[in-house]
Amino acid sequence: MGRIQFLPVGALKESASPWATFSPAEFTLEPKQSRPVTYTLTVPRDATPGSHWGILFLEAEDPNPPPGIPLATFRVRMAHVFYVNIPPLRTAGRITGIVPSAPKGPQDPFRFAIQYQNTGNTAQKLSGRFEVRDPSGRKVAEVAIEEEVVLPGQVRILPVSLVGPLPAGNYTALVVLNYGDPERDVAADLPFTLRAPLAAPPAPPTPPEGEKGGTP
Repeated sequence: MGRIQFLPVGALKESASPWATFSPAEFTLEPKQSRPVTYTLTVPRDATPGSHWGILFLEAEDPNPPPGIPLATFRVRMAHVFYVNIPPLRTAGRITGIVPSAPKGPQDPFRFAIQYQNTGNTAQKLSGRFEVRDPSGRKVAEVAIEEEVVLPGQVRILPVSLVGPLPAGNYTALVVLNYGDPERDVAADLPFTLRAPLAAPPAPPTPPEGEKGGTP
């Protein structure tokens, strides 16, 4: 479903975290200051082919905390994801399903859930488009599918919200995805019926006369 989990080092057989060392482990930054953190990856000889990955976390804390017991403490933690590709690499994938969900009201979008499976052994940056075609094959709507990273063997659900204006009738949903191969896409289609016209999304409110949008 795309939810992110942070697991202990080495919890996955594809983990590259045990291969990583980094320095410095702790340092102090003044306001507006920056400094590099260097990490080194040592790949074992018996590493299995395909993508391996890990995350380097950096967590900030106040070096001079105020005295007393604080009511609340906030810490900022950032993650740097790294990938290691061990040949031979095999990139492949497929769309395993398109599940429609009809709108309950005229202002609701027609929702689709696209199920995609990475059947290769490499991490993929997935992108694509969702098209709606009428019975003559003419494209009447198109929705861009946001880029997603799909790990090897993973199944991802890609949500699409279709809005109008679109009259009632019979249509075909066409999904075209690319997983990084410049010469090959994967596609699937699904006939569906729009039983009531699909309304256009509501227009944004107009500011009162004399007011202009923008950033002050």
